[in-house]
This record gives sequence, structure tokens and C-alpha cells, in this order.
Amino acid sequence: MQRILTILFIIALYFSTSIALADEEYKGKFEIINSKLIINKHKSINLHSKIEILSSTGRELSVESLKYARAIKIIRDSNNNVRKIIVLGWWD
Repeated sequence: MQRILTILFIIALYFSTSIALADEEYKGKFEIINSKLIINKHKSINLHSKIEILSSTGRELSVESLKYARAIKIIRDSNNNVRKIIVLGWWD
């Protein structure tokens, strides 16, 4: 019985961490103010030099190009630090 409880605990721990580390997708207007990405005027992310900004095809982009993005995906590492921002769509 204790072995079953241990296995269930490990499975629950695995799923809870995988949900917490899921990629985040945002749609809307994005602004760059003082090295911060402002998402829909409600959430902000500090932009540092280690963040990769990529297009959906994998081409590297500048930080300023985020102002023209319509949808982005934010990928975090295991320490919850932003590692990549991928632009999924552009405003016409």
C-alpha cells in the first residue's frame, strides 16, 4: 500500500511541475519601456541580454520588433527565468 502511495505522489509531483513550467502565450498590444516588455498594460517582463527573441521561423529579432507583434510565446527555464520569446504573429 505504501508503495502505491509513493508512486501516486511521484506522478502527482511530475504533473504539477510540468504544468507550472508550461509555455505562456499572449495576444494583444506589447510595449517596450525601460528594458521591460509590457503585455496588454497589465503584466511586465524584464528583458535582459540572455533572452533570445525569435520569429516563428527561427530568425533572430531585435527587442524593438516586439512592439509590432500580435502574439508571442514565452519560454521559461526550470528556474522560471525567461529564456526565449517567440513571435507567433504580426499586426498587419
